[in-house]
Amino acid sequence: MKRRPLLNAGIVSMILMALGMPILWAQDLAQVAPLQAKVVMENDRVRVLKLVYEPGDKVPLHSHPAVVVIYLTPCKSRFHSTDGELEHDVTAGTVRWSNGTTHTHENTGATECQVILVELKK
Repeated sequence: MKRRPLLNAGIVSMILMALGMPILWAQDLAQVAPLQAKVVMENDRVRVLKLVYEPGDKVPLHSHPAVVVIYLTPCKSRFHSTDGELEHDVTAGTVRWSNGTTHTHENTGATECQVILVELKK
């Protein structure tokens, strides 16, 4: 009889963990910020997104695989990730590489920020 309460407690714990897990996993940028992020091309090797952030726009937690970032306009931004907080103030034409990250993003500048992301699948 003592095993039944332990079994029930274990089942309830597993259900609660399963329900809470999606909160722990960061989501896809195109899903969490559909007004700012548009998929413009996708195949089995890459996904290309065009991002347009208005001043003050904040994007919730999301993840990227390895990615090439191409800034079309000057951008002043703040990123929060597990590695800490990072601020960017880049000029148009800047190209950056990231091995992949999970972060939030905010346009801290006074102008619209336009970016092309090339996410690598392979």
